[in-house]
Amino acid sequence: MLDDDVAGLVSDAQRREGKSLDQVVNEALRRGLAEGTPSPAAYRVRPRHSAVRSGIDVNALNRLADEVATGN
Repeated sequence: MLDDDVAGLVSDAQRREGKSLDQVVNEALRRGLAEGTPSPAAYRVRPRHSAVRSGIDVNALNRLADEVATGN
């Protein structure tokens, strides 16, 4: 079963290319499967200057903020 939008695309391709349903579907599947999964764009980390001095445990600051917020 094809979704309605896909069936419409197949029908358009059949008329445009003068091919049978089987030909259009098989060629589309071959193209799609041959391409494989596109690789995501490279992820780049841009280092930034931090106001936190080296040796400061940021996790400890977060725990302290949690304790202050809960009153513990």
